[in-house]
Amino acid sequence: MAQQAWSFKAIDQDDLRYWGNGGYHDDAAAFYRYDNFVANHKNVKKGDIVIITNRDKVLGVSVIDSMETQNINKKRNKCPHTECKAKKILFRKTITPKWRCDNGHTFDEPRIIFEPAVGFIVNYANQYKEIADISLHQLISETPRYNGQMSIQEVNLQWAFGILDSTSQVVLDLCAEEADNDTPILMDEDQRKLVERQIKQRRGQKKFRDELLKSNPVCAVLLAVDLQIFLRLLILKHIEMTVTTILVMVYCFVVISIHYLT
Repeated sequence: MAQQAWSFKAIDQDDLRYWGNGGYHDDAAAFYRYDNFVANHKNVKKGDIVIITNRDKVLGVSVIDSMETQNINKKRNKCPHTECKAKKILFRKTITPKWRCDNGHTFDEPRIIFEPAVGFIVNYANQYKEIADISLHQLISETPRYNGQMSIQEVNLQWAFGILDSTSQVVLDLCAEEADNDTPILMDEDQRKLVERQIKQRRGQKKFRDELLKSNPVCAVLLAVDLQIFLRLLILKHIEMTVTTILVMVYCFVVISIHYLT
């Protein structure tokens, strides 16, 4: 399946607004819990990019390392009026009775039931990076089908790539011997590095580079520097392009550069 990007909303128990359940015990920098009652639970998978938030701000970004599932009995708080089908109940800290359902019933204690469910634990600690310069407003604008009530929502993948890349200090190196390798070595780093690697690994790149170095060393050096700047600009500006489109642009850039520098 194709890689996707998601926002995970991590809510502390003290910050719950609706008490249909007791919340989930998360560690925002390491793992996220949810169950099959949560929208999009079937779509999240290993290798996806995740952006972690709370109600107030964006906390961090990472890539899913692994996922665990387990059968659980989910505790559900219900309105004690058996005929009531309210989906939400609210705990009121300063008013009595302390509980109220969205159908208007008030009560001292909820009716508790347990339902079989599938629990999910998403682990992403290995590549987690804190974020300080991305606002919730920016995240919302990059969430195509935003719904303030949902805990897991799909995010613009190319934008998420840019966020992940900007937090990474790892530089992808490619030696000359690897340039003619048609199948790039898969790595645990984010998929943006894989795209950069595929651009560098065009078939015949090594032969082209060696001949250019022999014929015009100055041209080769300038071309290599300019090409790196060109690729970085594509990443930093978050331009949405397919790999094929980028390869065509790189090819044109190379031809034009050789024409003017030789």
